[in-house]
Amino acid sequence: MGRITEASAKQFTIQPGGHALATMLGIEHGPFASLDAVLAAIEKHTRGVCRRNPGQDQP
Repeated sequence: MGRITEASAKQFTIQPGGHALATMLGIEHGPFASLDAVLAAIEKHTRGVCRRNPGQDQP
């Protein structure tokens, strides 16, 4: 669906990708103060559940 990136402390942004480009049209991309704030914004926008997938962490 895309990525959430942390540019610096308390600077998280949403970077939609693939099919999520249409789904995420109109959502604020950030910056957000926390990962939880980003996930909450995605949940509110999509009216669904958005959770971190630890298996997808980047080194």
